[in-house]
Amino acid sequence: MNPIKNHRGFTLVEILFAMATGVVVMGAVYMAMITGQRSSVGIEQRVSAAQDIRASLEVMSMEIAMASFNPNFVPGLWIEPAA
Repeated sequence: MNPIKNHRGFTLVEILFAMATGVVVMGAVYMAMITGQRSSVGIEQRVSAAQDIRASLEVMSMEIAMASFNPNFVPGLWIEPAA
């Protein structure tokens, strides 16, 4: 029997190590994606709440400005002349 010269290929240990490294890397990428997605959802909710607050404050400011507005106001209507 002639010993095989010029061995090519990977050993079982090398393949297992490469697979384990790949699994760890893929797990880290997955966790980063999940964290980013959760953060994005939280930011989107905060932005939506801020927009709602801004719109309601705009409505409130218009209502406050219009609270004393009377288009039929006649100056001196309720003032009685001094005796």
